[in-house]
Amino acid sequence: MYRHDREACFTQNSVLQFGLPPHRRPARIEDEYNEARFLGIETRPVLIGPVTFLKLAKMRDGSERWALLPKLLLVYLKLLTALVNAGAQWVQLDEPVLVSDLDEAADAALRAAYAALAQAPLKILLASYFGAVGDNLPVLAGLPVAGVHLDLVRAPQQLEEVCEALPGGRWLSLGLVDGRNIWKTALTDAERLIERALELRGGALMVAPSCSLLHVPVDLEMEQKLDAG
Repeated sequence: MYRHDREACFTQNSVLQFGLPPHRRPARIEDEYNEARFLGIETRPVLIGPVTFLKLAKMRDGSERWALLPKLLLVYLKLLTALVNAGAQWVQLDEPVLVSDLDEAADAALRAAYAALAQAPLKILLASYFGAVGDNLPVLAGLPVAGVHLDLVRAPQQLEEVCEALPGGRWLSLGLVDGRNIWKTALTDAERLIERALELRGGALMVAPSCSLLHVPVDLEMEQKLDAG
């Protein structure tokens, strides 16, 4: 799959597929999942969401990016089917585009994308991060996904509104561990948000990093100068 340091460039007639030439190809996502299971670790595979993927893509011929969505969704469904066949029960699709200003075309793309991906027989956790979902909440709440992830480090104020908007039975992932710096989590603040989420939702909660753990220390035992937090 295209990594975030690569630029995806398309034309209207592009044939979409994920991956690199064989000599540069890493392990397939289902192979990585099976490797973790062999080690006794049940993982939740994470992919960039299709709408964010297209939003970040560069159209070489100036054509409409959203016209490529049906082709792209076929590739995503193939990936999700491979994960299901490997035994995965959950997949996380990251859509940081949800914290940006979306026009009607992007809103429609989100609705179409997740209506199509709902065909896959596994649970989808739709992740937003780097801010609040804001005016995109009605769209987010209406998508047919099993769970929603919030960045409560950058935007803790959104918890109440999102809890009220989400349908009952929907899982809510609380992004409480800051994935964008090296400092320990303020546990008192995190506990307060967890307790409030329990009051509002009653259950079906997950505690998670706010976003990717790219900037977090690999091993705290080697970090002797961090504040206690």
